[in-house]
Amino acid sequence: MSKSKWLVFCVLLLFAAGFFFAGKEKEGAKEKGAPKVASVIKILSIDYPNTRAELEIKGEFEAETGIMVEYQLFPYLGAHDKIKLALATKDDTFDVYQYDSYFASGLNMAEGFQPMDEYIADPNLPDIDPESFVPNSWEPWGLYKGECISIPTLQAIRLFGYRMDLFNDSKEKANFKKQYGYELTPPDTWEQLADVAKFFTRDTDDDGKRDFWGFCGGFANNPAWDSMADTYLSFKPIKGEDYWFDKEYNILFDNEKCVKAIQYWTDAWNWGWLDPGAVKRDYGSIRDLFDAGKTAMTLAWHDEFQYTETNPIVMGKVGYKKIPKWKDGVYHAQIAVQQYAINKYAPEDRKVAAYRYLYWIKTPENDKRQALSEHIKMPDREVNYYDAEIIEKQPYTDEVIENYKVGYPIPLIAEQNEFAYLFGQEIQAAMLGQKTAKAAVKSAAQQMKDMFEQAGYYK
Repeated sequence: MSKSKWLVFCVLLLFAAGFFFAGKEKEGAKEKGAPKVASVIKILSIDYPNTRAELEIKGEFEAETGIMVEYQLFPYLGAHDKIKLALATKDDTFDVYQYDSYFASGLNMAEGFQPMDEYIADPNLPDIDPESFVPNSWEPWGLYKGECISIPTLQAIRLFGYRMDLFNDSKEKANFKKQYGYELTPPDTWEQLADVAKFFTRDTDDDGKRDFWGFCGGFANNPAWDSMADTYLSFKPIKGEDYWFDKEYNILFDNEKCVKAIQYWTDAWNWGWLDPGAVKRDYGSIRDLFDAGKTAMTLAWHDEFQYTETNPIVMGKVGYKKIPKWKDGVYHAQIAVQQYAINKYAPEDRKVAAYRYLYWIKTPENDKRQALSEHIKMPDREVNYYDAEIIEKQPYTDEVIENYKVGYPIPLIAEQNEFAYLFGQEIQAAMLGQKTAKAAVKSAAQQMKDMFEQAGYYK
């Protein structure tokens, strides 16, 4: 080889080496910038429709990413006890927690959930876009001290259901107008609901006993609080936008509006337009008589109506609308949404893998697939509430999104579950004539004040 050719060869070799090592350096920088991802994540979950729908499709994520997703299911209360203990001990067994908004404020205060903002901002990771979830379902529980710490996973808002066939019946409409002087329509106000409920309460087989009622609901334990809150939140707020407590935990609900809210259901019980089993009915059985075709109207958490829509007795006969308000009140619907959060104490590679999975399982496309599954899970992304296929499968969907727009979260206190239960007991006592509605409100207010004092909130 000549000297000149040798020189050219050496120069080309140096250029090739330069490109090779530059490429390696760039590739290494990219790998260094991308977060490490674990191969297995564990989710502490509750056996609810969202979980069952997710379990059916998680295999696709595993095949795409190589990240295995293990769900461990716990009973409702057991799951929350497990999470409380895990956060208190900084346990890293689980990477994702599913929990209810009734417990969310207390769990958030433990500050054991991983803020997702850094993952959302990371160009190597997808944007989970918390603002695109259903209105008012993310921020009350998912935004903590200015950071995103959780996302919605099981939607629940109060919804009014009624028998369309009865309200559209020409004979019923004529008789109602003759008796009450105005048109029979699904009620817009609580005053109208009482009229309509009285009208439909009757003896249908002439045996001298009522066998059809205007309204059915639940008034045992927490459901009693739900029903009272439906009527109470229909008044204008007490202080600023608050109804129950102010920012310093001062009691706001010890007032005549709350008394009237309880008295409304007490009068319903005494008159008899509320079905006779209502005071014993708890979650899981609230709509039983409605689904059996024995009442004209009902109120429940909207996810429960998925079972109404599959009941052959009332299938195709049920309509939905916003919860009524007082004549001079406001439209509000309670919201109580379950959340998914990442465990702050898990290793970083597992937290990143958990974030990737939460993003994947909550994409609008996968959210829609779950809503159309046999589990009839309600969508979490707002866009899917306007989807024609979902509305056809879940006909209450379009009304639900309107309720969310006037939604009001359950009280954001750590003691919410205790508050709802003790107030439910007081409401039931008033309905059964064991105390007045005013005494029930005052007793609940004193119990909450004592609870807050014991917790040290009034320092």
